[in-house]
Amino acid sequence: MTDILARVSGFSAALIMRTETEEIEIFVSSRSHGNPYQQGERAKLNTGLYCETVMKTRMPLYVPNALKDPAWRNNPDIHLGMICYFGIPLCWPDGSLFGTICALDSQEKVLARDSEELMVLMREVIEADLERLARSSEEAKQSTATLHEAEGRYSAIFHQAAIGIACVGLDGRWLEVNDRLCEITGYSREEMKERTFQAITHDEDLQKDLNLADRLLSGDIPTYTMEKRYWHKQGHVVWILLTGSLVRDSDEQPSYYVAVVEDITEKKFLQHEVEQAQKLEAMGRLVGGIAHEFNNKLSAITGNLFLATRRPETYQAYVKDAEKLCFQASEMIDSLLAYARKGPTEKGVVSLRPFLKEVFKSFQVVVPENIDMKVELGSNNLMQVRGNATQLQQIVVNLINNAIYAVQTVKNPRVSVKLTSCNADAKFMMRHSMITAKRLTRIVVEDNGVGMTSAQLGKIFDPFYTTKPVGKGTGLGLAIVASLVEQHGGAIDVESSPGCGTRFEVYFPLVEQPEARDARAADGQHIATGKGQTILVVDDNESVLHITGEVLETLGYDVLVAREGREALKVFEANKQISCVLTDVVMPVMGGVELFRRLKAIDTAAKVLFMTGHDAGDDVASVDVPVLLKPIAVADLSAALQQMFEG
Repeated sequence: MTDILARVSGFSAALIMRTETEEIEIFVSSRSHGNPYQQGERAKLNTGLYCETVMKTRMPLYVPNALKDPAWRNNPDIHLGMICYFGIPLCWPDGSLFGTICALDSQEKVLARDSEELMVLMREVIEADLERLARSSEEAKQSTATLHEAEGRYSAIFHQAAIGIACVGLDGRWLEVNDRLCEITGYSREEMKERTFQAITHDEDLQKDLNLADRLLSGDIPTYTMEKRYWHKQGHVVWILLTGSLVRDSDEQPSYYVAVVEDITEKKFLQHEVEQAQKLEAMGRLVGGIAHEFNNKLSAITGNLFLATRRPETYQAYVKDAEKLCFQASEMIDSLLAYARKGPTEKGVVSLRPFLKEVFKSFQVVVPENIDMKVELGSNNLMQVRGNATQLQQIVVNLINNAIYAVQTVKNPRVSVKLTSCNADAKFMMRHSMITAKRLTRIVVEDNGVGMTSAQLGKIFDPFYTTKPVGKGTGLGLAIVASLVEQHGGAIDVESSPGCGTRFEVYFPLVEQPEARDARAADGQHIATGKGQTILVVDDNESVLHITGEVLETLGYDVLVAREGREALKVFEANKQISCVLTDVVMPVMGGVELFRRLKAIDTAAKVLFMTGHDAGDDVASVDVPVLLKPIAVADLSAALQQMFEG
């Protein structure tokens, strides 16, 4: 009931308090985000608590904002950041106080009439239970009507709640569902009871849900919360936030699950939009640093080429250095494109150590020189996780950006990043019930900056909440970090206190059997030559067309050229000896994809190889053609042609 009260009212915490002679105890505490109270905690009476006033007056109490009322300045709850309160008394049948039922929040809130009525209804249910418990066994036999009345009130809460609630059998079959859950899924109550939760759960989310349900059954966790997708009756996907718990019978044997379901489809859509907006904001900062580094590389390239013309006896060293710098500059552009890229978030195996080395190499240029930046990545290249490289980069860059901002005003600013592996212990598993893996990788980002209060810590992952001044932050960075970490099956912990800095720890499950790296050399030392085959090179850029043609001739190929697709078709039809067409993807008049289709219509055996300087994933997705990304290493071009001819 406290979970439902917190959800419906929008308050961070919903509690049932029990009073004793000199103390008050948290009898039940809601499992809601931002709730700092733990079940079983006790506090002394006569200390100015909100609940004391409710118990003394036996009247409801609503405090919109304790910070604006001097009467509450000594209230201990303010130190936890809880400034808004609404509570009503709970009594035993003889009129003596049991305690209170209340809701608290760290921000000023307007008390909705629905929330007030729900709390009163819950009090009636609880007091009916207290009455039943207070009676002797003989009186309990005569209280059937009272029990039915209490059950009726429970049923009213169940069916009229503003969020989906269900009782689910151990086999996954829906035993009882409320109206709101039927609205979310599109099925009637009768249709739901003919199905299982497995049947309407998205395939990609099912195994995770089943694993967490098994952990409930084994007693490993008391409850779990996860984002997942349902298939709506009409065929589209509905995103939901699921909280699952287990009901046991009098012999402590599992009886059925209780599922609380909140529709977050619109929230997920907005989250995707703000993720893209936040990426653009972060990319703006990154572009400045990359432009600086890019111009440095161009300066070094032009210097090497100048020296190569003036010192012919050692020209090879200068040319090799210029070539290396060209490919380094290309890698920087690839990183920028990957960060800005929209589209599906495919996940693959990522080796964290080399991946993070590349991230820091690109990011180092935007770190102010006065900050002592330490990066410890260890030596284990087989520390692998399953994830999306762009999103993993976004997580790390956001955390480092926050750390850099936090140390701007301190003496001797320090930021450290550390990569290690660890084992999940029992305490960790209790804090993060969604984590099932025992072996984890941990990325720690720590600073010695201004730090945060406990009230701020409770809200840092909320969208649009920021501790930065107006105009300095959107409040989206950490919200996106938390979302991306969850999407990768990970968890995040944070420790901070004012003046003592902040420490973020991000955990991801390790891939159990690291994938071996391709042992074949990719250093370009071996360059295979051709056997006089004829290559048609198609590109609208004269410089690329000329240089590529000369390179191919040097490798032993005959070369024909065309400047766009239609010209290439004429050349191809006039020269039956053409062995392969090497074509740019994006060109005026006729591009590479259309050229490929026309060539296949002329000759189904035609061999085509794409080259592009664009992020061409969407352009070439419809055809099965190898793609070389510009600038193309000669060794890669040679290998691609050899594979095509030998294949």
